[in-house]
Amino acid sequence: MADHVQRAREAYHEGDWSRAVGLFQAAGDRSELSAPDLNALGDAAWWLGRIEISNAAHIDAYRQQVDEGRHREAALSAIGVAVNLLLRGDDVLGAGWLARAERLLDGDRDCPEYGYLRYLTQVDGAFAGNPDLDGALAAAREVHDLGRRHGNPDLVVAGIMGEGRILIKQGRVSSGLPMLDEVLVLLLTESLSPEWAGDVYCNLM
Repeated sequence: MADHVQRAREAYHEGDWSRAVGLFQAAGDRSELSAPDLNALGDAAWWLGRIEISNAAHIDAYRQQVDEGRHREAALSAIGVAVNLLLRGDDVLGAGWLARAERLLDGDRDCPEYGYLRYLTQVDGAFAGNPDLDGALAAAREVHDLGRRHGNPDLVVAGIMGEGRILIKQGRVSSGLPMLDEVLVLLLTESLSPEWAGDVYCNLM
């Protein structure tokens, strides 16, 4: 099992999603995998369009982290489940998982996990019927600040991109477009996770 897991981790870091999923599954019972391994399995399965495997792995990671009292990590796993559900149009269950993440982070706001939650619930909300654009703009700037403080390039780029998109939505095009140009530069020069790089590409297009 240890050999399968190690090779699965290597395949995951190389972006060989199919091999990573196969090796993680060949390792045996998922209960014997660590939470980071389960999340890696979930991410790799997502890239292959195997959403049920992805969700099951993220949920197992979430449960393991909750049991161990690792609330920040559990919140991030819950966010992963929520994104999977929201992307396939299951808004009710997706919102429920975001609520779980928010409960786990209650009072714990100076961390990257809160930045991801803030982006999904407040910044993206500006493009899903939330009329409070000023509040969304403040949230985008908060996401950017969290990314800077914690050395998280995904949040830095997400915050700048969110601010630029919201400014454009407010009609302040001359202020928003340069921010999207900056995001493109960051996308090409910073080491972003594959998931966030893909999200940035979609939004810029």
